[in-house]
Amino acid sequence: MEQLIGEDLLAAGVRVYLDDVLIFTKTKEEHIVLLGKVLERLQSVRLLIGLEKCCFMQPKIEFLGYLISGGKIEISPDRIQALIDAPAPTNSSEVTGFLGGLVMLSRFEPKIADKTYFMNALINAFNWRGEEAKAFQELKDCLQEMLKDAKNFRMDPTLPLIVETDASKKAIGATLIQEVEVDGIKERRLI
Repeated sequence: MEQLIGEDLLAAGVRVYLDDVLIFTKTKEEHIVLLGKVLERLQSVRLLIGLEKCCFMQPKIEFLGYLISGGKIEISPDRIQALIDAPAPTNSSEVTGFLGGLVMLSRFEPKIADKTYFMNALINAFNWRGEEAKAFQELKDCLQEMLKDAKNFRMDPTLPLIVETDASKKAIGATLIQEVEVDGIKERRLI
């Protein structure tokens, strides 16, 4: 689908995931023009859209578990809560599903790769023991903190971004951070 939309429209503010298309612009006028170009592109290859599935000109939208609005990207609290409420896995497939839900959170939580080590090991050979149960609970505790601390999910597009990486023999991970000043105190926020 990205090939169909084309690099020119992707660079202009279009994002595609499978058959979902997200268009974002700074002004209403830019949005209307870009929307027209996307619709023309789809029509040129005879692709139809279901209007009942479309939302146009939204100031805030949920897309792939993210809340997007005014230059901010946040995790949907519902997505975090669903992971918090998930029961302990009973087989490898359930472990894979739980870890899949964590993937989107890794950009908001540093060192999540280390926290998932014992869970990842269960994918190939499911054997729920104390270490795995402890790791599962630690992940849920981390999710609770993420849910409470919503300020970590805001990005200021005018500030520079910092990429921090982490690797061990067990796992790798990366975190995107911004330094901001709040009430005269510098703090680092996860993006």
